[in-house]
Amino acid sequence: RHLAALYSNLGQADCAEAILRQGAEALDNADLMTRLAQSQARRGAFAEAESWLRKAIEIAPSVIRPYATLANLKLTQNDPDGAEAALQPALAIEPEHPEIQRVLTKLHQQRSRTEKRSK
Repeated sequence: RHLAALYSNLGQADCAEAILRQGAEALDNADLMTRLAQSQARRGAFAEAESWLRKAIEIAPSVIRPYATLANLKLTQNDPDGAEAALQPALAIEPEHPEIQRVLTKLHQQRSRTEKRSK
């Protein structure tokens, strides 16, 4: 994880992503899978990112971060309904979690902007 962060900070996103992928595949680690998904989303590989997030959720269903990251990914894709669906399990686990609250705020802001545009 730290080596991947170093490569990322040096502007070598491909190397960072390769390290994260190796770790995620070898260790079945939800944190590494989530970080890999974030890296993929930054380069626009949304389907691949979503796949890794769903794997992270599958192996660690009580961890909040993959749900929040998936919801953010859906918001990036202008899919507020998908974001809301991604948040539902996390809301059942820990509704007051700060990450969940941040994503909910973004979700409400996006819906508000969409409603204003449609008027």
